[in-house]
Amino acid sequence: MPSAGTKDRTDEQSKGANLNAPQNIIAPKGLNTVPDESATRIGFWSRTESWRTVCLSLITLALIQSGTVAQSRVASPLRLTVSPSSIELSGPDSRQRLLVTGTKPDGSTVDLTRTIRISTGNPRVVVASGNLLRAASDGKTTLTVSAQGASIRVPVRVSGYSRTADLTFVNDITPILSRSGCNSSTCHAKAGGQNGFKLSIFGYDPDADLAALVREGHGRRISVATPDQSLLLRKATGAMPHGGGARIAKGSYEYRTLLRWIKAGAQMGRANAPTLAKIEVSPRERELIARTSQQLLVTAVFTDGSRRDVTDLAGYSSNADHVAAANEGGLVKSAGAPGEAAVMVRYMGAVGVSRVLIAHRGARLDATAYAPLGSANFIDRLVEKKLKRLGIAPSGPADDAAFLRRVSIDLIGTLPTPSEARGFLSDPRPDRRERLVDGLLKRPEYASNWALRWADVLRVDREALGPKGAYVFHRWLRERMQRNVPYDQWVREVLIAQGSTAEVGPANLYRAVKTPDELANTVSQVFLGVRLQCAQCHHHPFEKWSQEDFWGLAGFFTRVQRKPLTADSDRIYVGGTDEARHPRTGGVVQARLLESTQSPLPEEDRRQALADWLTGPHNRFFARMLANRMWAHLMGRGLVDPVDDMRDTNPASNEPLLDELANFVGKTGFNQKALLRKIVTSRVYQLSAVPNATNAQDTQNFSRAYVKRLPAETLLDAICDATEVPEKYEGVPEGVRALDLWDNRLPSYFLDTFGRPLRAGPCECERSQEPSMSQALHLMNSPTIHSKVASRTGRVARLVRSGASPKAIAEDLYLAALSRMPSADERRSAVKLLEKAPDRRSAGEDLLWALMNSFAFVFNR
Repeated sequence: MPSAGTKDRTDEQSKGANLNAPQNIIAPKGLNTVPDESATRIGFWSRTESWRTVCLSLITLALIQSGTVAQSRVASPLRLTVSPSSIELSGPDSRQRLLVTGTKPDGSTVDLTRTIRISTGNPRVVVASGNLLRAASDGKTTLTVSAQGASIRVPVRVSGYSRTADLTFVNDITPILSRSGCNSSTCHAKAGGQNGFKLSIFGYDPDADLAALVREGHGRRISVATPDQSLLLRKATGAMPHGGGARIAKGSYEYRTLLRWIKAGAQMGRANAPTLAKIEVSPRERELIARTSQQLLVTAVFTDGSRRDVTDLAGYSSNADHVAAANEGGLVKSAGAPGEAAVMVRYMGAVGVSRVLIAHRGARLDATAYAPLGSANFIDRLVEKKLKRLGIAPSGPADDAAFLRRVSIDLIGTLPTPSEARGFLSDPRPDRRERLVDGLLKRPEYASNWALRWADVLRVDREALGPKGAYVFHRWLRERMQRNVPYDQWVREVLIAQGSTAEVGPANLYRAVKTPDELANTVSQVFLGVRLQCAQCHHHPFEKWSQEDFWGLAGFFTRVQRKPLTADSDRIYVGGTDEARHPRTGGVVQARLLESTQSPLPEEDRRQALADWLTGPHNRFFARMLANRMWAHLMGRGLVDPVDDMRDTNPASNEPLLDELANFVGKTGFNQKALLRKIVTSRVYQLSAVPNATNAQDTQNFSRAYVKRLPAETLLDAICDATEVPEKYEGVPEGVRALDLWDNRLPSYFLDTFGRPLRAGPCECERSQEPSMSQALHLMNSPTIHSKVASRTGRVARLVRSGASPKAIAEDLYLAALSRMPSADERRSAVKLLEKAPDRRSAGEDLLWALMNSFAFVFNR
């Protein structure tokens, strides 16, 4: 079991509620605060909250009785709501937690769950502890829930208290094993089990788990004759040595449930028992301010309509812990940074999500704060709407030089030349940025840049494909980018590719990815943004996907065959009668599309049906995935992050924006250039990277430009461009740029150091964009880079030989490296360095070396 240290939880303990704490009482206006000096002088007022509350209560009561203040003036301004609004408890030891929300006059809400006081009309029917109710006997009663001077009545009915508990292994025992961590991959569900005891991961195989508990080891883990002496209970409570420590407390709900199950014979339970249909999470959405919290309530709904509070048996995780994090009891706490977090809730294969928005605490922003966004297109309007909800002001617009460098690197992976930079920076036309974008999209470097990006995720790996296969696949991708072939068309060509891998570029996907299960995982992740890999062996822990979904998708590739033609080429064709088989049962799994129970399959090539659905208008994943991938490349972060992990429990940071981008993709016929143009001409893309007081902590709402390190190939080409000395690659003609290399295994220490991927998988995460100490040291000390800077045929030597003035040399070097003119101070320092140096060329080399080692050169801002 997991390591010790997790606190024992008992349902009898109040989950944070303090029933003895004084309740806030709304005092008449003017009496709810007392100056410290007055308190000291009068001597009556206590500095403790308890005495302050009592004093205010007495004064308020006296004022009401004297008629000074009307009773309506002291009524609580809060309106309470309780979930569930009525309570049905069925069976012995049945429980229900309450979720209590206060609504203020301005419509804002506050979670009061942990501050409530509950009084019961008949304590013999139900017992309250904090926000937890427990059945005590059959009957009806009414609760009065109070908080901050407001109250609300909640009806309760208890039935079946005296009947024998109808426990099942799946519905009652497996959730306890899951919540205690017993069936996690770090404990008894690891590949070889733990200490001779193995469970299935997340309880996906209950038959095997029951057998392991009851029959393995000569039945030593369960003792029906002496249930409380069962090894399962003694180890779980810490009564016996246990590597995972105590996981449950003796006498707790979990302990009592396990004990009752053992006493009843430790059986699977009746065959017609209801099964879990879904879980409901409350609240689904909530807006908080910094340093506040929100309790969640999780309800399991079963196929017979019955409902069960499983808040303390569910698992919780946030996709943005820096915004809000959830603890094991379902309490969500804001972490300080403004933004939105999706708290994923997991229970027995079902998942739900609660979205928590944390607004920035600061001065109220007026309309002028959002002026930098303007309204260039729908992107700006939707980002502005979200930022207003968060109380975040956008940074100002980036200047022309910053925009020029940023958009050139993003679209064509290439720095502008000094002459191109001079021309753009001196262009007085108001539409110069749009003109620049249109020109960049027509450049040949555009095709090279995007062929490289797609080659990363489509596994164009020379080691796997051989030189010929890698070359023709890369060439095919580049040609599709150059012609701007619609995305849905070229993806379809990939999916149904056949023929010789030495001649048909996309057929090489089936050489790089050989098995049906690998193909299912690759296709779903690259083109749908759906990570199905977990569902290969068990139900996906974070999503709805089952093993049947995974192997149903794999079924579209079971008849793809390969026939070797040469040492490094195959013929890809479709044939045979193979079917996908369930790895646990061995049964045939019919090929089927995701979110579909049955798929019409063509006789010859099932992949045709897959291509029709995947690229079709009713596929909710395809266009969103393209939009998110392009957005992430340009903006430094996807609307969904990670970019290829699109699921209900990992929603976009701006769902309306992703929806509109996907709609735009469809309306423009999956035109990648049109999508890129729409994004880079938005005001959002053109914001400055310099933060302000409200957006310094924003990392997901695009209130400013997010700094990105240059990709390895772009950075190496930038060094060559800045120095005017090309890189030499083994076996490659001189002058070939890194951006145009089709061979990802070509020896290059620089490219490997700066994150070139091996292309062994479909994830963009293979390409490392993180800076490292080795990168910084290489830039500073590499003999190769030094030789480029000091080359007799390089930029500095050429400028000095031309007789250019120190001012002209400084400007040219700044334009070549940073795509901008030096500032007044920078120009003055550079000119001074060049004028006073005994060797102007050496001084120029020092200046260029310093620029190339600067943050502004290595990063795209």
